[in-house]
Amino acid sequence: MLTMNLQSRKELSSTLDHLEDVINRMKQSLHEVELSASNKSLVTFPFVLLKVINGQFPRPALLDEYWDDLYELFTYNEVACCKGRPESDEVVLHIRGFADEGAEHHRNRELNPIQTAYDFLGHLKAGDKVAVVGRFNNVAQYIKPLEDRGLQVRFVGGQKSFEDFCFLKSATKLIAGNSKSTFVRNAALLSNTVKNVSLYCGFSKNYTCLSEEEPFTNHKLARKNIKYPDFRY
Repeated sequence: MLTMNLQSRKELSSTLDHLEDVINRMKQSLHEVELSASNKSLVTFPFVLLKVINGQFPRPALLDEYWDDLYELFTYNEVACCKGRPESDEVVLHIRGFADEGAEHHRNRELNPIQTAYDFLGHLKAGDKVAVVGRFNNVAQYIKPLEDRGLQVRFVGGQKSFEDFCFLKSATKLIAGNSKSTFVRNAALLSNTVKNVSLYCGFSKNYTCLSEEEPFTNHKLARKNIKYPDFRY
């Protein structure tokens, strides 16, 4: 995964042009090398995580302008990179685990398991299906409160990061998570299958929630039902 810290549209445009050239040259080189059937699946192209643009990514104006280019870059070998996919009627919940990552992330507050089950996902009804994705130790504590509400819950574990990204991006019913997580935000916004997105704002009121900015105008983004529940303190 390549992380780019960019500060302007000019830098983003230049970087995308450079990456397009790199990928085109990689594709051309594959035509010049004979690959056996056994190792063709090992050939993949890089995808890009745009982490910071003017402090926080994604900004609606930049996504509107560059969504098509970004979507193309995030299109990768799904046969080789995707371990599993959500069921069509499953809500996919991403647990970020900022506190488990270290003191520098403590300011990025996450809802606790009870808040998540009864407030953030309070609209779900008994019998609804939820797939929980996360890579830190705190994920397990979110399962029981969801089950106590009568939800059908499964934990999707044992995957690599790009497999988690593919799982999130392949959701169709709903992707839910913390708006401060660039991982789940990019997966939700770059997905061409998900219908509904719920990214809660759980940090200090000194921070701007994405819902307070201009709405998306790109037709592929505008057709998504994107909500930003406000849990700021």
